Amino acid sequence: MDDIVMFSRSVEDHGRHLAQRLRRLQEFGLRASEEKSSFFQSELKFMGHTVSERGVSTNCEKIRAVSALPLPKAPKEVKSFQGMVGYYRRFIPNLADKLVPWTRLLRKGVKFVVTADMVDKFNGIKLALMHAPVLWYPDLRRQFVLTTDASGVAVGAVLSQVENGEDRPVAYASRKLTDAEIRNPPYRAGTFGGGMGSPAVPTIPVGQAIQSKNGSQTTGVG
Repeated sequence: MDDIVMFSRSVEDHGRHLAQRLRRLQEFGLRASEEKSSFFQSELKFMGHTVSERGVSTNCEKIRAVSALPLPKAPKEVKSFQGMVGYYRRFIPNLADKLVPWTRLLRKGVKFVVTADMVDKFNGIKLALMHAPVLWYPDLRRQFVLTTDASGVAVGAVLSQVENGEDRPVAYASRKLTDAEIRNPPYRAGTFGGGMGSPAVPTIPVGQAIQSKNGSQTTGVG
């Protein structure tokens, strides 16, 4: 069985939730390893992330491994780097835009040449991971802010909520534009991020109040 993670808003609730889960395990003849279990924690590491009362952040040990990666010298190494940073894509603003020149090297028949701009983007991705923000837990009682933007090759979005007058990120997302989308000017491409079904947009609860921002435009939804 996979790991079991429980979240409670208070110590009292946690004790009650824990008793309920243990009873359910017992009912189905399942056991939990005492040596591998921890209870009443304010912070834990789970699936490459650090989860705490503040929010979700990257795992420092995993990020150190990524930051130590050398510059890719072959397509296989590019794929490996993409896979590692892609796992933390919701922490990195405009990741797709930074990866575009590297992705082009994976095309058949393309000569493997690394430019100074690609080196800058490679180092920029690692730097962004090393300084990745804590992603706040979404508060469904509050309005969300969806901010989208686009370059000539990719579209990005950040879902956030305002706390004490400051935007707190819930998740970042981005994707490469298709050839058809690239033919649109950037100010139009940015609107693709506002589509609820777009892969570039973090998941938003249906019916939730949203303030959508795209460049100088601001609209209300919900």
